[in-house]
Amino acid sequence: MKVHNPSPASPTQLLQQLQRYIFQHDNTPLTPEQWQLLSPSIAAYGLERFFYYYANSSLPEALRTPFQTAYQFQAFQALKQEHALKQLKPLFQQPRIRFCPLKGVDRAYRLYPAPALRPMGDIDLLIHPEDCQAARAVLAEAGWQAEYDYAHQHHYSVILKDGIALEIHFRLPRFIAADMLQVWALLLPVDSTEHRLPPELNLLLLFNHAGGHHWQNGRRLLLDTGFLLSRQPVDWPKLTQLAAQFRVFTPELLFAAFPDFYPAEYRPPAGAIAPELAADFRQLVLHGVAFASRPHELLMSQPDRFSPAWWRKRIAGLRPLCTRFRHHIPPGHRGQVFRCYLKDCGIKLKYFWRFLSGSKDPVLRQYLKRQKRIADYLSRH
Repeated sequence: MKVHNPSPASPTQLLQQLQRYIFQHDNTPLTPEQWQLLSPSIAAYGLERFFYYYANSSLPEALRTPFQTAYQFQAFQALKQEHALKQLKPLFQQPRIRFCPLKGVDRAYRLYPAPALRPMGDIDLLIHPEDCQAARAVLAEAGWQAEYDYAHQHHYSVILKDGIALEIHFRLPRFIAADMLQVWALLLPVDSTEHRLPPELNLLLLFNHAGGHHWQNGRRLLLDTGFLLSRQPVDWPKLTQLAAQFRVFTPELLFAAFPDFYPAEYRPPAGAIAPELAADFRQLVLHGVAFASRPHELLMSQPDRFSPAWWRKRIAGLRPLCTRFRHHIPPGHRGQVFRCYLKDCGIKLKYFWRFLSGSKDPVLRQYLKRQKRIADYLSRH
Protein backbone atom coordinates (compact mmCIF):
# COMPACT_ATOMS: atom_id res chain seq x y z
CA MET A 1 0.00 0.00 0.00
CA LYS A 2 1.29 3.48 -0.79
CA VAL A 3 1.16 5.91 2.09
CA HIS A 4 3.04 8.79 0.46
CA ASN A 5 1.22 12.12 0.25
CA PRO A 6 -2.12 10.79 1.47
CA SER A 7 -5.11 13.02 2.05
CA PRO A 8 -5.29 13.54 5.81
CA ALA A 9 -8.40 12.64 7.73
CA SER A 10 -10.48 15.36 9.31
CA PRO A 11 -10.47 15.42 13.14
CA THR A 12 -14.02 14.08 13.03
CA GLN A 13 -12.97 10.97 11.11
CA LEU A 14 -10.14 10.29 13.55
CA LEU A 15 -12.38 10.92 16.58
CA GLN A 16 -15.05 8.60 15.23
CA GLN A 17 -12.48 5.84 14.84
CA LEU A 18 -11.28 6.41 18.42
CA GLN A 19 -14.90 6.30 19.57
CA ARG A 20 -15.34 2.89 17.94
CA TYR A 21 -12.32 1.54 19.82
CA ILE A 22 -13.04 3.07 23.24
CA PHE A 23 -16.82 3.10 23.56
CA GLN A 24 -18.01 0.49 21.08
CA HIS A 25 -15.11 -2.00 21.52
CA ASP A 26 -15.13 -2.40 17.73
CA ASN A 27 -11.76 -3.74 16.56
CA THR A 28 -12.75 -4.26 12.93
CA PRO A 29 -9.50 -4.19 10.86
CA LEU A 30 -8.93 -0.99 8.93
CA THR A 31 -8.93 -1.10 5.15
CA PRO A 32 -5.94 0.18 3.13
CA GLU A 33 -8.04 3.23 2.22
CA GLN A 34 -8.74 3.95 5.90
CA TRP A 35 -5.05 3.65 6.78
CA GLN A 36 -4.16 6.04 3.97
CA LEU A 37 -6.75 8.50 5.24
CA LEU A 38 -5.93 8.24 8.94
CA SER A 39 -2.14 7.75 9.06
CA PRO A 40 -1.16 11.46 8.81
CA SER A 41 -3.54 12.37 11.63
CA ILE A 42 -2.34 9.42 13.72
CA ALA A 43 1.22 10.75 13.44
CA ALA A 44 0.17 14.36 14.06
CA TYR A 45 -1.55 13.46 17.34
CA GLY A 46 1.05 10.90 18.48
CA LEU A 47 -1.36 7.96 18.38
CA GLU A 48 0.97 5.37 16.82
CA ARG A 49 1.03 3.07 19.86
CA PHE A 50 -2.75 3.39 20.21
CA PHE A 51 -3.42 2.17 16.67
CA TYR A 52 -0.69 -0.47 16.98
CA TYR A 53 -2.64 -1.94 19.91
CA TYR A 54 -6.10 -1.77 18.34
CA ALA A 55 -5.39 -2.27 14.63
CA ASN A 56 -2.20 -4.32 14.53
CA SER A 57 -3.75 -7.07 12.41
CA SER A 58 -4.30 -4.71 9.46
CA LEU A 59 -1.28 -2.43 9.97
CA PRO A 60 0.51 -1.74 6.64
CA GLU A 61 4.13 -2.89 6.47
CA ALA A 62 5.29 0.67 5.82
CA LEU A 63 3.92 1.69 9.23
CA ARG A 64 4.60 -1.45 11.26
CA THR A 65 8.14 -0.67 12.47
CA PRO A 66 7.55 2.91 13.70
CA PHE A 67 4.20 2.00 15.29
CA GLN A 68 5.67 -1.08 16.96
CA THR A 69 8.70 0.86 18.21
CA ALA A 70 6.48 3.54 19.75
CA TYR A 71 4.35 0.91 21.49
CA GLN A 72 7.26 -1.17 22.79
CA PHE A 73 9.11 1.86 24.13
CA GLN A 74 6.08 2.97 26.13
CA ALA A 75 5.41 -0.60 27.28
CA PHE A 76 8.94 -0.74 28.69
CA GLN A 77 8.46 2.58 30.47
CA ALA A 78 5.14 1.35 31.91
CA LEU A 79 6.79 -1.81 33.26
CA LYS A 80 9.39 0.27 35.10
CA GLN A 81 6.69 2.50 36.57
CA GLU A 82 4.58 -0.50 37.61
CA HIS A 83 7.56 -2.15 39.30
CA ALA A 84 8.29 1.05 41.25
CA LEU A 85 4.64 1.38 42.28
CA LYS A 86 4.56 -2.21 43.56
CA GLN A 87 7.64 -1.44 45.67
CA LEU A 88 6.04 1.70 47.08
CA LYS A 89 2.79 0.15 48.30
CA PRO A 90 4.35 -2.08 51.02
CA LEU A 91 6.23 0.93 52.42
CA PHE A 92 2.90 2.54 53.32
CA GLN A 93 1.19 -0.53 54.77
CA GLN A 94 2.88 -0.97 58.15
CA PRO A 95 2.73 2.71 59.18
CA ARG A 96 -0.82 2.83 57.70
CA ILE A 97 -0.09 5.77 55.41
CA ARG A 98 -3.17 6.56 53.36
CA PHE A 99 -2.48 7.23 49.67
CA CYS A 100 -4.31 7.58 46.36
CA PRO A 101 -2.69 7.17 42.91
CA LEU A 102 -3.32 10.18 40.66
CA LYS A 103 -3.22 11.02 36.98
CA GLY A 104 -1.28 8.63 34.73
CA VAL A 105 -0.33 6.05 37.32
CA ASP A 106 -3.99 5.68 38.28
CA ARG A 107 -5.49 5.67 34.80
CA ALA A 108 -2.88 3.61 32.94
CA TYR A 109 -3.26 0.50 35.09
CA ARG A 110 -6.93 0.80 36.00
CA LEU A 111 -8.80 2.36 33.07
CA TYR A 112 -6.74 1.72 29.94
CA PRO A 113 -6.73 -1.78 28.40
CA ALA A 114 -2.91 -1.69 28.32
CA PRO A 115 -0.66 0.69 30.31
CA ALA A 116 1.50 1.33 27.23
CA LEU A 117 -1.41 3.35 25.80
CA ARG A 118 -1.13 5.99 28.54
CA PRO A 119 2.27 7.77 28.65
CA MET A 120 3.41 8.79 32.13
CA GLY A 121 6.12 11.00 33.51
CA ASP A 122 6.21 11.04 37.30
CA ILE A 123 4.39 8.70 39.65
CA ASP A 124 1.85 10.96 41.35
CA LEU A 125 0.48 9.96 44.76
CA LEU A 126 -1.96 11.93 46.90
CA ILE A 127 -1.19 11.46 50.61
CA HIS A 128 -3.66 12.09 53.41
CA PRO A 129 -2.86 15.44 55.12
CA GLU A 130 -2.24 13.71 58.44
CA ASP A 131 0.23 11.24 56.87
CA CYS A 132 2.37 13.50 54.65
CA GLN A 133 5.35 13.86 57.00
CA ALA A 134 5.36 10.15 57.82
CA ALA A 135 5.24 9.33 54.09
CA ARG A 136 8.19 11.60 53.34
CA ALA A 137 10.21 10.06 56.17
CA VAL A 138 9.46 6.49 55.04
CA LEU A 139 10.38 7.31 51.44
CA ALA A 140 13.64 9.00 52.44
CA GLU A 141 14.59 5.96 54.49
CA ALA A 142 13.86 3.75 51.45
CA GLY A 143 16.27 5.77 49.31
CA TRP A 144 14.00 8.24 47.56
CA GLN A 145 15.94 11.51 47.37
CA ALA A 146 15.13 15.07 46.25
CA GLU A 147 17.48 17.47 44.49
CA TYR A 148 15.74 20.31 46.40
CA ASP A 149 13.30 20.33 49.26
CA TYR A 150 10.32 22.63 48.67
CA ALA A 151 6.53 22.65 48.60
CA HIS A 152 4.65 23.80 45.52
CA GLN A 153 0.93 24.71 45.42
CA HIS A 154 -0.14 21.09 45.61
CA HIS A 155 2.94 18.86 45.87
CA TYR A 156 6.38 18.53 47.42
CA SER A 157 9.57 18.50 45.39
CA VAL A 158 10.09 15.54 43.08
CA ILE A 159 12.02 12.66 44.63
CA LEU A 160 14.03 10.14 42.63
CA LYS A 161 15.15 6.53 42.88
CA ASP A 162 16.56 4.23 40.18
CA GLY A 163 15.61 6.70 37.46
CA ILE A 164 11.93 6.90 38.54
CA ALA A 165 10.44 10.23 39.62
CA LEU A 166 7.83 10.38 42.38
CA GLU A 167 5.68 13.39 43.24
CA ILE A 168 3.96 13.43 46.62
CA HIS A 169 0.78 15.52 46.54
CA PHE A 170 -0.87 16.99 49.60
CA ARG A 171 -3.62 18.58 47.47
CA LEU A 172 -5.39 17.73 44.22
CA PRO A 173 -3.99 19.82 41.33
CA ARG A 174 -6.14 22.92 40.64
CA PHE A 175 -8.34 22.23 43.71
CA ILE A 176 -6.88 25.31 45.41
CA ALA A 177 -9.90 26.17 47.56
CA ALA A 178 -10.85 22.59 48.46
CA ASP A 179 -10.79 21.27 52.03
CA MET A 180 -8.67 18.14 51.58
CA LEU A 181 -10.29 16.35 54.52
CA GLN A 182 -13.60 16.71 52.67
CA VAL A 183 -11.94 15.35 49.52
CA TRP A 184 -10.55 12.35 51.41
CA ALA A 185 -13.99 11.58 52.81
CA LEU A 186 -15.12 10.97 49.21
CA LEU A 187 -12.28 8.64 48.17
CA LEU A 188 -13.01 4.95 47.70
CA PRO A 189 -10.91 2.61 49.87
CA VAL A 190 -9.17 -0.33 48.17
CA ASP A 191 -7.67 -1.55 51.45
CA SER A 192 -6.53 0.01 54.71
CA THR A 193 -4.05 2.34 52.95
CA GLU A 194 -4.81 2.59 49.20
CA HIS A 195 -7.72 4.67 47.92
CA ARG A 196 -9.14 5.65 44.53
CA LEU A 197 -10.86 8.71 43.17
CA PRO A 198 -14.58 8.28 42.48
CA PRO A 199 -15.36 8.85 38.78
CA GLU A 200 -16.96 12.27 39.41
CA LEU A 201 -13.88 13.58 41.21
CA ASN A 202 -11.57 11.98 38.65
CA LEU A 203 -13.40 13.68 35.77
CA LEU A 204 -13.24 17.06 37.53
CA LEU A 205 -9.53 16.56 38.12
CA LEU A 206 -8.95 15.66 34.47
CA PHE A 207 -10.71 18.73 33.11
CA ASN A 208 -9.28 21.25 35.57
CA HIS A 209 -5.74 19.90 35.38
CA ALA A 210 -5.83 20.15 31.57
CA GLY A 211 -7.01 23.75 31.90
CA GLY A 212 -4.03 24.50 34.13
CA HIS A 213 -1.84 23.47 31.19
CA HIS A 214 -3.82 25.65 28.74
CA TRP A 215 -5.37 22.57 27.09
CA GLN A 216 -2.06 21.79 25.35
CA ASN A 217 -2.42 18.03 25.67
CA GLY A 218 -5.89 17.65 24.27
CA ARG A 219 -5.25 14.15 22.95
CA ARG A 220 -4.57 12.89 26.46
CA LEU A 221 -7.63 14.69 27.84
CA LEU A 222 -9.90 13.04 25.28
CA LEU A 223 -8.48 9.55 25.74
CA ASP A 224 -8.44 9.75 29.54
CA THR A 225 -12.03 10.95 29.74
CA GLY A 226 -13.10 8.43 27.11
CA PHE A 227 -11.72 5.43 28.99
CA LEU A 228 -13.00 6.78 32.30
CA LEU A 229 -16.56 7.20 31.02
CA SER A 230 -16.55 3.87 29.17
CA ARG A 231 -15.63 2.00 32.36
CA GLN A 232 -17.26 3.94 35.20
CA PRO A 233 -20.70 5.57 35.14
CA VAL A 234 -20.76 9.19 36.28
CA ASP A 235 -23.43 10.67 38.52
CA TRP A 236 -23.83 14.05 36.79
CA PRO A 237 -25.81 15.83 39.55
CA LYS A 238 -23.17 14.67 42.04
CA LEU A 239 -20.39 15.97 39.77
CA THR A 240 -22.09 19.38 39.59
CA GLN A 241 -22.47 19.44 43.37
CA LEU A 242 -18.80 18.54 43.91
CA ALA A 243 -17.65 21.20 41.44
CA ALA A 244 -19.57 23.85 43.38
CA GLN A 245 -18.34 22.51 46.73
CA PHE A 246 -14.68 22.57 45.70
CA ARG A 247 -14.95 25.63 43.44
CA VAL A 248 -13.65 23.98 40.27
CA PHE A 249 -14.92 24.03 36.68
CA THR A 250 -17.44 21.53 35.36
CA PRO A 251 -16.61 19.84 32.01
CA GLU A 252 -19.80 20.59 30.02
CA LEU A 253 -17.73 22.59 27.53
CA LEU A 254 -15.72 19.48 26.68
CA PHE A 255 -18.81 17.45 25.79
CA ALA A 256 -20.35 20.30 23.81
CA ALA A 257 -17.15 20.59 21.76
CA PHE A 258 -16.81 16.86 20.94
CA PRO A 259 -20.22 15.29 20.21
CA ASP A 260 -18.49 13.21 17.51
CA PHE A 261 -16.31 11.52 20.14
CA TYR A 262 -18.53 11.09 23.21
CA PRO A 263 -21.68 9.02 22.47
CA ALA A 264 -24.90 10.63 23.69
CA GLU A 265 -25.41 8.08 26.47
CA TYR A 266 -22.04 9.03 28.03
CA ARG A 267 -22.60 12.79 27.99
CA PRO A 268 -24.20 14.95 30.68
CA PRO A 269 -27.55 16.67 29.98
CA ALA A 270 -27.03 19.32 27.34
CA GLY A 271 -26.29 22.77 28.71
CA ALA A 272 -26.65 26.22 27.21
CA ILE A 273 -23.23 26.31 25.52
CA ALA A 274 -23.07 28.68 22.56
CA PRO A 275 -21.95 26.85 19.37
CA GLU A 276 -19.18 29.38 18.69
CA LEU A 277 -17.81 28.86 22.21
CA ALA A 278 -17.82 25.07 21.75
CA ALA A 279 -16.04 25.55 18.40
CA ASP A 280 -13.37 27.71 20.08
CA PHE A 281 -12.78 25.11 22.75
CA ARG A 282 -12.58 22.32 20.18
CA GLN A 283 -9.82 24.20 18.38
CA LEU A 284 -7.89 24.72 21.62
CA VAL A 285 -8.02 21.06 22.55
CA LEU A 286 -7.16 19.77 19.07
CA HIS A 287 -4.39 22.23 18.25
CA GLY A 288 -2.96 23.44 21.56
CA VAL A 289 -0.08 20.98 21.44
CA ALA A 290 1.16 22.62 18.24
CA PHE A 291 2.11 25.75 20.20
CA ALA A 292 3.66 24.06 23.24
CA SER A 293 7.12 24.41 21.70
CA ARG A 294 6.77 28.21 21.39
CA PRO A 295 6.39 29.31 25.05
CA HIS A 296 8.24 32.63 24.72
CA GLU A 297 6.21 33.67 21.70
CA LEU A 298 3.01 32.75 23.53
CA LEU A 299 3.99 34.72 26.64
CA MET A 300 4.91 37.80 24.64
CA SER A 301 1.65 37.68 22.72
CA GLN A 302 -0.77 37.34 25.63
CA PRO A 303 -3.66 39.83 25.51
CA ASP A 304 -2.71 41.08 28.99
CA ARG A 305 1.01 41.44 28.29
CA PHE A 306 2.73 44.26 30.18
CA SER A 307 -0.08 44.38 32.75
CA PRO A 308 0.99 44.40 36.44
CA ALA A 309 -0.07 40.75 36.82
CA TRP A 310 1.90 39.78 33.69
CA TRP A 311 5.03 41.50 35.02
CA ARG A 312 4.69 39.83 38.43
CA LYS A 313 4.66 36.38 36.82
CA ARG A 314 7.66 37.16 34.63
CA ILE A 315 9.70 38.58 37.51
CA ALA A 316 8.84 35.62 39.74
CA GLY A 317 10.40 33.33 37.13
CA LEU A 318 13.73 35.16 37.44
CA ARG A 319 14.35 34.06 41.03
CA PRO A 320 17.64 32.18 41.51
CA LEU A 321 15.71 29.22 42.96
CA CYS A 322 13.81 28.92 39.64
CA THR A 323 17.18 28.85 37.87
CA ARG A 324 18.25 25.95 40.07
CA PHE A 325 15.09 24.00 39.24
CA ARG A 326 15.30 24.72 35.53
CA HIS A 327 18.93 23.60 35.19
CA HIS A 328 18.94 20.92 37.92
CA ILE A 329 21.72 22.60 39.88
CA PRO A 330 22.25 21.02 43.34
CA PRO A 331 22.69 23.12 46.51
CA GLY A 332 25.81 25.26 46.45
CA HIS A 333 27.44 25.77 43.03
CA ARG A 334 26.63 29.48 43.15
CA GLY A 335 28.90 30.26 40.21
CA GLN A 336 26.96 27.81 38.03
CA VAL A 337 23.68 29.35 39.21
CA PHE A 338 24.96 32.82 38.30
CA ARG A 339 26.10 31.72 34.83
CA CYS A 340 22.79 29.99 34.11
CA TYR A 341 20.92 32.99 35.49
CA LEU A 342 22.70 35.29 33.05
CA LYS A 343 22.03 32.85 30.22
CA ASP A 344 18.29 32.69 31.06
CA CYS A 345 18.06 36.48 31.29
CA GLY A 346 19.74 36.80 27.90
CA ILE A 347 17.25 34.39 26.33
CA LYS A 348 14.32 36.24 27.87
CA LEU A 349 15.65 39.60 26.65
CA LYS A 350 16.11 38.21 23.15
CA TYR A 351 12.52 37.04 22.95
CA PHE A 352 11.29 40.19 24.70
CA TRP A 353 12.79 42.29 21.93
CA ARG A 354 11.84 39.90 19.12
CA PHE A 355 8.16 39.77 20.12
CA LEU A 356 7.86 43.24 21.63
CA SER A 357 4.77 43.86 19.53
CA GLY A 358 3.52 40.29 19.89
CA SER A 359 3.62 37.42 17.41
CA LYS A 360 3.05 38.11 13.73
CA ASP A 361 1.63 34.59 13.29
CA PRO A 362 -2.14 35.05 12.71
CA VAL A 363 -2.85 31.44 13.70
CA LEU A 364 -1.11 31.85 17.05
CA ARG A 365 -2.87 35.15 17.68
CA GLN A 366 -6.22 33.55 16.95
CA TYR A 367 -5.30 30.67 19.26
CA LEU A 368 -4.62 33.11 22.11
CA LYS A 369 -7.90 34.93 21.48
CA ARG A 370 -9.74 31.61 21.75
CA GLN A 371 -7.81 30.81 24.91
CA LYS A 372 -8.88 34.11 26.48
CA ARG A 373 -12.53 33.66 25.46
CA ILE A 374 -12.57 30.23 27.09
CA ALA A 375 -10.82 31.51 30.24
CA ASP A 376 -13.31 34.38 30.50
CA TYR A 377 -16.25 32.02 30.09
CA LEU A 378 -15.00 29.59 32.71
CA SER A 379 -14.25 32.38 35.19
CA ARG A 380 -17.89 33.54 34.90
CA HIS A 381 -19.27 30.02 35.39
